[in-house]
Amino acid sequence: MLLVIFGAGASYDSAARLRPTGVRTHDDRWRPPLTDELFADRVEFREFLTDFPQVLPLATRLGQASPDLPLEGMLARLQEEAAEYPARHSELAAIRYYLQRLIWECERYWHPDRKAVTNYLALLDRIQRWRRGVPDGVMFATFNYDRLFEYAASYYITDARQIYQNAYDTIEAYIRHPQFPLLKLHGSLDWGFKVNTPLDIVAESGGHVWQIAGEVIRRFPTLDVSAVVAKIVERPPQPQEGHAYVPALAIPTNQKGAFTCPDPHLEFLRDRLSRVRAVLAIGWRGMEAHFLELLRDRLPKSVNVLAVCGKTDAGQETIERFRSAGVDAVGNAFFGGFTDFVVSDEIDSFLSQC
Repeated sequence: MLLVIFGAGASYDSAARLRPTGVRTHDDRWRPPLTDELFADRVEFREFLTDFPQVLPLATRLGQASPDLPLEGMLARLQEEAAEYPARHSELAAIRYYLQRLIWECERYWHPDRKAVTNYLALLDRIQRWRRGVPDGVMFATFNYDRLFEYAASYYITDARQIYQNAYDTIEAYIRHPQFPLLKLHGSLDWGFKVNTPLDIVAESGGHVWQIAGEVIRRFPTLDVSAVVAKIVERPPQPQEGHAYVPALAIPTNQKGAFTCPDPHLEFLRDRLSRVRAVLAIGWRGMEAHFLELLRDRLPKSVNVLAVCGKTDAGQETIERFRSAGVDAVGNAFFGGFTDFVVSDEIDSFLSQC
């Protein structure tokens, strides 16, 4: 079995005709950001910050993230501070709403503007040819909140092949389809946690999502929030059956145990990891220690790993993180990004070894 892992770099370099150059242009306005860019001072992002005032005191600090000062470490520190500074709980809740709004809008403009011609679709085409219709030969794991993969996979799943349709319309659908089982380990734009605590504003506001979001954020330290993932709509989430919902997105940190994923999905992943013989990591830096520990414990010996991270040294660092975590990886780094990879012969060479 082949395991394909996507990180932020995959969506960042998801449009072939707009591959990243390092120089921001008008066409880059809605490019899905890398992790360290989530709080960058971009004109398009400023409105989303002001939508959630509790994020503003942290914006300057988080906007300084860099490879030397990773955002994951900064956010992990904020979570630790919440234990003795309750206001942090509201601020962290506001960050979840901010991330949902930000990535939703990036997806909303980036995907249609590319006319749905994405590298995800090109990758699936190469994989489909490789496996010749044999089911159960590949599974996908992503740390991205966006639904670019879902749109690409839906081209093959739906009879009408509607490239703007998301066929993963229930929580169960992510793991039930034999062709493209998908594990969204850090949550999804259209997932939410139910707020069990009754809120008068849900009825009083007539379901006005922005008023409800503001109340949930303000009262978050005292709310009883379910850990069960549900499908939601809109950003911020609309109430369902008289209850408010919180975006089910994991705040990106370098701490252990930070999955935001339904338990049956994690069980599905654990059950199948022992059958994985090759791992393809695209745009993923291997920073999630909790996931690497799961791979160490469940993968068989001597797994073939190919890392596609834009630059060879970045890919080598990803492979070294596999090995440092105890994964028995026989790995190589691809020289180039997602766009370069899906049009290269390297992909066929790698797949032939799986």
